[in-house]
Amino acid sequence: MDERSFHDYWEGTHGDVARQVAGYRRYVQSHRLRLDGLDGLSSPHDGSAELWFADEAAAAAVGEDPYYREVVVPDEARFIGFGRLTFRLIVDEEVIFEAEGWGRSPAAVKLVQGLRRPADLSLECFQAGFGDAAERRLTDALGATRHVLNRSRPESYGEYVPYDGSYFAWLSDDPFDLVREVWWPDAERLAAAIAAAPGAWRQLLDGGASDAGRSTAFAARELVVTDTTTTSPTKENR
Repeated sequence: MDERSFHDYWEGTHGDVARQVAGYRRYVQSHRLRLDGLDGLSSPHDGSAELWFADEAAAAAVGEDPYYREVVVPDEARFIGFGRLTFRLIVDEEVIFEAEGWGRSPAAVKLVQGLRRPADLSLECFQAGFGDAAERRLTDALGATRHVLNRSRPESYGEYVPYDGSYFAWLSDDPFDLVREVWWPDAERLAAAIAAAPGAWRQLLDGGASDAGRSTAFAARELVVTDTTTTSPTKENR
């Protein structure tokens, strides 16, 4: 499947399938964008999905739902290349800031960074190093409108199980330890911000204390497929 067909199928056909999952409180697709002039972006991923649930029990129940197992899982296999690059994260989301009047629009662009820690740094210490005033100054300098950190929970880590032809466990022994998402109103304003503050862009992509060789970043268009949230539910990234 070529890249354009992948995105079309994910947004259209699979989006319609996923809307029918009763246990999803919110389902968001982030489709990778290939934009000129965004130096430093390197990722093997074509996108990421966010699945939100009322709580941990609701998330577990979806995995046993006949519709999910008999319809959603087979449809995932039609467009996703299951392997070690595909895995889930159970995360705690922290909104660092949202600009006043912030809202999603079809033109909005976001940076998605999947960050892994060095081998000699604990998960707790690595995650604690993000979200401080210095990081906020970087995104302010770049004119970002929203800044979110997703810290992986211990449940994100497990033994990789290959796809068996009917079910994929979404577990990895090497998941991202943190995912940072930063939004801009559109690609033009992101490009202008990078041109005006190239040092801040380079620092943002550097990922702080992360293992740069094992971390990734891509620009994306976010599509909210369904949203019924009224509280702070459990979030799963894929």
